[in-house]
Amino acid sequence: MRSAKLEGIEAFTSIGVAPEKAMAAAAALNRRDALSDVARVKADLSVMKWMVGLNIAMTAAILVKLFVH
Repeated sequence: MRSAKLEGIEAFTSIGVAPEKAMAAAAALNRRDALSDVARVKADLSVMKWMVGLNIAMTAAILVKLFVH
């Protein structure tokens, strides 16, 4: 993560952006990337919750059917 920020700063300064503005822009890009990663993980977690819930419901249904009859 640190090297990505440094690469961003170097890229901005190489095109003539002031170092302070380059650091701010690189930090903003890193925050945006981190937020998109968090959103992707939350979406995957939501799917996993549904899968676990369905598995528990099916297991409970099988156990009820097994012991009721």
